Amino acid sequence: MLPRFEYIHAKTLGEAIRAISAKAPGIEIFAGGTDLFVEMKQGESQPRVLVDIKSIPELSQLSIDSNGGLNLGAAVTIAELEYWAAKHKDWSGLSISARNIGSEQVRNRATIVGNVCRASPAADMVPMLIAMGAQVEIFGSGNSTLLPVEDFIVGPRQTTLKPDELVKSLRIPKPSSITGTAFIKHSQRRAMDVSIVSAAATITINNTDEIKSARIVLGAAAPTPIRVAEAETILSSEGLTEQTLEQIAKLASAKARPITDFRGTKNYRLKIIEILVQRALKQAWQNAKQTKEI
Repeated sequence: MLPRFEYIHAKTLGEAIRAISAKAPGIEIFAGGTDLFVEMKQGESQPRVLVDIKSIPELSQLSIDSNGGLNLGAAVTIAELEYWAAKHKDWSGLSISARNIGSEQVRNRATIVGNVCRASPAADMVPMLIAMGAQVEIFGSGNSTLLPVEDFIVGPRQTTLKPDELVKSLRIPKPSSITGTAFIKHSQRRAMDVSIVSAAATITINNTDEIKSARIVLGAAAPTPIRVAEAETILSSEGLTEQTLEQIAKLASAKARPITDFRGTKNYRLKIIEILVQRALKQAWQNAKQTKEI
């Protein structure tokens, strides 16, 4: 049974901001609520006030901006992104990440922004969003600011969001013309399971297959997602070889801070990280070359 709470159904951004400003602390904002309601039933979360934002029109928009970037409103569901991105090759990495989350029923309700704001170390969308340079658009008191996702999440279930702010949207820049992406998740089951570790990668090449830029991000490997910037520099300067792959895999493992729990030991996770990083980079590299050939 859910604990008692006050319910506010916001119809505009202004209504939502006024509600959270007046009612904080003890307030939760939701559009899908898939994690929140489970936590409430289990007694892990007991908010006094719930503000429902899913009926605010602009938060349901999935659109391309004037620069070709992707804007995802806070109420856009994981399923909506999964199906849309699968039809647009520039954004296929987002579709792959999205389909790794929960069941179809969960993806039909849960939102992309919610997955980011819950700030779970094992959130499956977050590594790919960081690898693609995504930013959160934070709205409060009539002003909007942009912040990279990698800076927005500061700890397990912790973000930089202030009590009188909400995330209005996610903004993802258009990938460069010859870019490949990859996301690989290791879990006990193939579907509907939490990541033991995950790895996302993006690689952009030129017409002669030289690497212009790359990003590598680990999930479920530390309290927050880890971007392996040192490895990105190696790829850009030395290219993708068996030697650099091995070097990068060890760098990623050294940077990780995994835990030991019932899903796996710390040492097991470190070994899997080395394998996943190499696989993700090889896959992103191949996808980039295929993009060039299309």
